[in-house]
Amino acid sequence: MYMFLSDLGRIVPDVPFIVPAVGWIPVHTNIHVGSSEYFNLRAFHSLAILSPTSGREVTRVFKEEADSVAEIRDIPPFVATVPHIIDRERLMKWATKGLERMRLVDPATVSRELRQEKSPQLVFDKGNGQARVPPHPIFSEKKEYTDTFVVLMQNGNYDDFDRKGWDMGLQAFSKFYKRHESDDKMTKRRIHLYVHSMESYNLGKDMNNNEEPPGALKPAGMNLMRRLHSLGLPRSAYTIDYNVHEPEVVAALKRRASVCLHVSKVEGFGMNMLECQALETKVITTNYTAMADYTRWGERVPYRQTVWSGDTSVEMAMVDVDATVDALDRIYDEFRGVGVSADQGGTEQDEYVFKDKALVEKWIDKSFSKEKVDNAFHTLILKAEEVHITRMYMHYTRAEKKVAPTYYEEPMFRLAMGEHSPVVDWKEPWTILAPRGLRIPNLDKLQHELYAWTVINRNDVAVFTVKTVYSDSNGEVPLMDKTGSLHPHYPIFIRTYLVAGMQARLTRRVSLAQKGLEHAMARNTGKIMEKMYFVVDRATLEDHDDTFYNYYGNNDEKEGADLSAEAYVYSSPGEL
Repeated sequence: MYMFLSDLGRIVPDVPFIVPAVGWIPVHTNIHVGSSEYFNLRAFHSLAILSPTSGREVTRVFKEEADSVAEIRDIPPFVATVPHIIDRERLMKWATKGLERMRLVDPATVSRELRQEKSPQLVFDKGNGQARVPPHPIFSEKKEYTDTFVVLMQNGNYDDFDRKGWDMGLQAFSKFYKRHESDDKMTKRRIHLYVHSMESYNLGKDMNNNEEPPGALKPAGMNLMRRLHSLGLPRSAYTIDYNVHEPEVVAALKRRASVCLHVSKVEGFGMNMLECQALETKVITTNYTAMADYTRWGERVPYRQTVWSGDTSVEMAMVDVDATVDALDRIYDEFRGVGVSADQGGTEQDEYVFKDKALVEKWIDKSFSKEKVDNAFHTLILKAEEVHITRMYMHYTRAEKKVAPTYYEEPMFRLAMGEHSPVVDWKEPWTILAPRGLRIPNLDKLQHELYAWTVINRNDVAVFTVKTVYSDSNGEVPLMDKTGSLHPHYPIFIRTYLVAGMQARLTRRVSLAQKGLEHAMARNTGKIMEKMYFVVDRATLEDHDDTFYNYYGNNDEKEGADLSAEAYVYSSPGEL
């Protein structure tokens, strides 16, 4: 049994799993047949998807796949929604311990001392001459500080497309702060933003024995200090904490906060917002994906629009900043004891949000308990074994025949011609990236070769090259051009899952083919198909038009993947 807990981008479905495989995966995007995410998920035997919205999306795609084929040759994985475990009582104990210590010294000192207590044999936090720093004022027991309305933003800050929604959250806090700035001068009640950010260089330390990263390392993510400065906020209005803290301190920050502001653009699960709710702190989130599923104590703010992240193929939501400010206002009114009463939970219109804190506790304890997750995985393991056995039986039944189905019964490849490859939306295991003018002398032989490599042998070959000649008898097409790059006239066979993954950033056929070839050479997964050859027509090569359209809505697209290879096949080699 193989169990995999990771993001989808770290999976390469080059060969079938030889043992039952369970994937416990946060899904951040819409899935469609032919996408790299589809191929990655399809490889598993059972899937534990972390949120209900994503679980329904994955189930929908596999149902569409089943409805679209006349004959079932393989079965999809079993899908269930299985969250992470959240131990509310342990979080509370951590928070209580952290808050007790943070009344005496600052959070960074508390984390250092806790690390030393837990692992006295480790000395990476010892002997550096760090003094015990006085406590941060918001953790003091003095009335003037306990009356501070603390907005916590606690998240990772390590990607260039700001998936965690730092910019919108900071904008919302700035507007909220300035709206109440004059009120606070009269009441002496303060509003304070506490930013706890996991920076990209800290991730680097974690993966490099806690060594300090070199100064030349360029950080990823948003420059939070610069952004706060540009918003015109006074330095007294915010704290930026870049430290890697122990769990007790992380939980204490959530427990002390008056509200957790978590307006991510997309979430596969949303551990931070759930831990805040488990610690009885309200959250403000984006009403999108897992955040919409798991916000039960606080407010789900609508989003204005979606934005596409090409590098990761994720459709993300941009939260409504003004609506976020209004949500902060409502929770601030509860904090001050004015307006909406403190036991109302969220907005009156959102019936999904609980009105009673006790209901939140019951929901957390029931929905994210160890027992529930254990039972779900017991089922997933059994289902994975069933799917694995069924797939193996179907595979051996097909392989024993040793006769490949015809291209029209079960095509093993899709032909994608032209200078710009169309976006993959097909399931054929191979894609031929080819210039216009390609001719395939023997379709049946090609189909048989690919079937043998893919279905019968089931090896990890990712790229094939095929000898290709010009139709005017003017020689063979060279593999490389004068610059050492792949020759633009040379066709390349690439596994479709690989093409789909590369299309997150690449559109030109030659670029996709070049990167695929490099991938195969680096992993020794490239082969030459010695028993085949292709032909390209030079006149067609020199007279092409790279305009995409299908104006009349028929199947005769001007550019792109041809549903049938028939137009590019000679009936016999003798016609050459």
